[in-house]
Amino acid sequence: MGSVWDRFGVRIVYDSVLGIDAKVSEIVEGTTWRWPFPSSWELMDLIDSTPSTFLPTGESDDVSWCPVANGKFIIQSTWNSLRQHFDPVNWSKLIWGPHNIPKVSFVVWMAILGRLNTGDMLKIFGVTQSAECAFCQHPCEDHNHLFFECPFSKRVWSCIKGTINVDWPSIHWNDLIQLIDKSVRGKSLGNIITKLAFTCTVYQLWIARNNRVFSKDMVLEQVVIKYGILALGDYPNTMLKPAAADVRNESSQIVGTWFIGKQDSECVPYNLRVEYSVYGALFFE
Repeated sequence: MGSVWDRFGVRIVYDSVLGIDAKVSEIVEGTTWRWPFPSSWELMDLIDSTPSTFLPTGESDDVSWCPVANGKFIIQSTWNSLRQHFDPVNWSKLIWGPHNIPKVSFVVWMAILGRLNTGDMLKIFGVTQSAECAFCQHPCEDHNHLFFECPFSKRVWSCIKGTINVDWPSIHWNDLIQLIDKSVRGKSLGNIITKLAFTCTVYQLWIARNNRVFSKDMVLEQVVIKYGILALGDYPNTMLKPAAADVRNESSQIVGTWFIGKQDSECVPYNLRVEYSVYGALFFE
């Protein structure tokens, strides 16, 4: 039933000479009310205003979860009651959803928010004295430079865009996110592959950059391209792999280029196959 304080207020508790922690059950006896002596007008009004049909049931108290209408506890309601609520961003489906790779989505999400520890951020935090780009030694490595303006990244993107037959313009990072999100909406196989090609490339560029910064592993752009394609090529074997007949009947250039539905190394285009062992992964020739 809860506390008397919460139900009736501080004045009633004071006038009834009940303790602050008193429960409603202390003024209940079976199926009737056991009101304290009416020592004030407020207490008398409460007693008089209580409908005669409003009686205790005499049953045991039940625990009720207030955030939901049915009173049943679920974790989702707890999260929704604790978190701040904001309008969904228009690019959310670009990185979240059933056809995305969680670890890739997380890195791309951080990149879109500008929260990755790029050179300019590390300099602001006082971690390093230089914000130099790990790929081209440009004096300021921010998100836009690292992923799109750096010559190293441009060469990677040039190959990826040619492979999936798209022509994304050279615009600012935030504007490109909006453009790509609009162009890959829908559940067609081509849109899914294009979306994954973008997110996997961003992820692999970030991994290659970190390896240069922290491990001094100067991986060539050709290897970044091949590993990104291999990572994407493995993914259709689980979530995107259609029936063989559907693949044979698909006329999209994307499907023909990426060899959707084939196993393991066969997902890598023939013109990009060499043998490499990078980041613990093997590239086939």
